[in-house]
Amino acid sequence: MKHIQLRINILVFSFVASVLIFSSCGDYLEGTYKISGEALKYKTDTTVFSFQMIDSYGITEEFYMDTHTWYVTHDYFSEWGEKAFYETFGIAYGSVVNDYFFMFVMRAQETSTELEVEWNQKDLMSYDFGTRVMEFEPGGMNISFYDTLQVRGVTYHDIIEIDYSASRNEIDKNTPVKTWIAGKEGLIKFERKDGVVSERL
Repeated sequence: MKHIQLRINILVFSFVASVLIFSSCGDYLEGTYKISGEALKYKTDTTVFSFQMIDSYGITEEFYMDTHTWYVTHDYFSEWGEKAFYETFGIAYGSVVNDYFFMFVMRAQETSTELEVEWNQKDLMSYDFGTRVMEFEPGGMNISFYDTLQVRGVTYHDIIEIDYSASRNEIDKNTPVKTWIAGKEGLIKFERKDGVVSERL
């Protein structure tokens, strides 16, 4: 089911991107569109293939880089039309104990960069760094940005906090209510529906 939904997401994005290639005059766009400077600091270190998290009960969870998704190549340019190239960055991790699946993607657009975060191929949010528009299918959400956050005595930088508290009853049972992501390290903390918090070791 994970890969079926992922392929559907790819097809939808391909269709949208193909439409956006044309300018108002009907001509193809030209040029190379890179991830914006504001978003660059959130590119996760792709040399980290695994990491551990520990929850409120002292149970550790191992996360491994997922090698079965289309983000095996993490940073690449896709050609749309004849002369337009769009940068995409993506990384995904799966866990051992609870079978979590976490995906983080940034896509360059014509005028900005779009962020997507998805849990367990169930709940997907998007945020446009240019327009500041958030989209989340189940309903309400909030996204916040911080300079730093301390987790288990370690100070992390360039923090994204995703809060689904307003959609607690709509999200999947395994989708965290809150997720914290650091610019370089990626996933560093999350809080489940039952209040159990997992933190990066």
